[in-house]
Amino acid sequence: MDHACPMCGYHPGKVGTDEFKLPRRYRKAYRFLLTNIGEPDLRVADLAEAASVCERALQAAWGKHLGCSPSATIRRLRVEKIRYEIVLSSKSIMQCAEKFGVFSRTSLYALFRREIGCSPSALRRPQPELQSEAA
Repeated sequence: MDHACPMCGYHPGKVGTDEFKLPRRYRKAYRFLLTNIGEPDLRVADLAEAASVCERALQAAWGKHLGCSPSATIRRLRVEKIRYEIVLSSKSIMQCAEKFGVFSRTSLYALFRREIGCSPSALRRPQPELQSEAA
C-alpha cells in the first residue's frame, strides 16, 4: 500500500514503527518527541533528558538503529505533521506550521524544500492529473 502524497509524491517514514527499532531505554525519548513535536524550542538535549541518557549516547543509538540523527527525525516529523495539516485543513499554511513549532515562513519553505522537495503551497495547488481523473 503506497502512502505517497498525491500532491507532491512525498513518501513519509513509518512514524509509529521507528520507536520499536530503538533499544528500550531510548524509546522514551522517541515518545517524548512525538508528544512534544509542536514545541518550537524542542532540542536533542530534551530528548536525551527524557530518556535519562546523555546527548552523545542518544545520537549514537539513534544513528545506529534509525539511520539518522535525532534532529533529522525532529525535522521529518515536523514536515509530516505540517503536511497533513495543510492537506486536511482549511487553515492558512502558516497556522498549520505554527501548530507544530515553525513560526517563520522562510524556515518553513526551506524545511519543505530540503525534506520533500516542494513548497508547502504546492500541496494546495490543483494537480493536473487529479483534475482530469475527477472530470
